[in-house]
Amino acid sequence: MNGKSRIIERILADADAKCAEIAANAQMRSDKILAAANDKIVAERQAFQDKLTSFVAESARNKKSNAQLEARKYKLACKQSLVEDCYADAVRSLVDLDAKAKGALFAKLLTQYAEKGETVRVCQGDAAVLNQRLVDSVGKDLRLAAGFAYGSGGFVLEGEGYDKDLTFETLVAEIRPETEAKVAEILFGEGK
Repeated sequence: MNGKSRIIERILADADAKCAEIAANAQMRSDKILAAANDKIVAERQAFQDKLTSFVAESARNKKSNAQLEARKYKLACKQSLVEDCYADAVRSLVDLDAKAKGALFAKLLTQYAEKGETVRVCQGDAAVLNQRLVDSVGKDLRLAAGFAYGSGGFVLEGEGYDKDLTFETLVAEIRPETEAKVAEILFGEGK
């Protein structure tokens, strides 16, 4: 039994050595896999942190750009409102002219734009100034219409199938494209 025992012991020792070698190799592979996994986790964490930092910076830039755009829009709207107010003031200035100045303005407009035989439809607020006597003084065989034109002041010339709108709102609107840049320059010190 002694020989058998030794053989068994040697087989067991060889098996233990082989197990230890297999376990050591498995532990070494496990350590390599764990180290690679840890390295990958660190790299992915850094990549995620870089993406997050980039996203936060981009988001901040976008918010700043949007805020600047909104500020420019608001500033432009305010400027446009001021320009609009200037033209509304121009209409009010025409409406507020005294009777003598309005009469001279109407005579000039009638002389320049009226054609023989047209009908003059005056705005209600100017009926006292633009009367038949003023219309006759132009000498183009004009007549006053029975009704009133729509507008805060001025008149409309009516002919066969056409109208010439010479109300204050229309007169101011007609000169606006030619004068708006200059008005903006005067108001803001820059072209519109």
